[in-house]
Amino acid sequence: MQQYFIAFLKRGESRSQSPEEADSLQTLHLEHLGRMYDLGFADISGPFGDDGSIRGITIYNVPNLKMADSLANLDPMVKAGRLVIEMHPWWAAKGFPLR
Repeated sequence: MQQYFIAFLKRGESRSQSPEEADSLQTLHLEHLGRMYDLGFADISGPFGDDGSIRGITIYNVPNLKMADSLANLDPMVKAGRLVIEMHPWWAAKGFPLR
């Protein structure tokens, strides 16, 4: 088994940005997630298909919870308060691909 860390990206309290600011933050958010993937820190990210308080997830493939939490909190949406992170350790069979 291999340990991963799932970041639940939840709706934050600070949602008063203008539409232009929110669009810019979204672009920066997607760039951050792409960078995490390109650097090998995140295996998959994506939004949920409903309008609930949990907006999406990222699965981090890093050595420890502290690193996963630090990387997740670098997200511009998190820094701006539009999203907050809830991090959980998660175990899966080592080497099993997503289908």
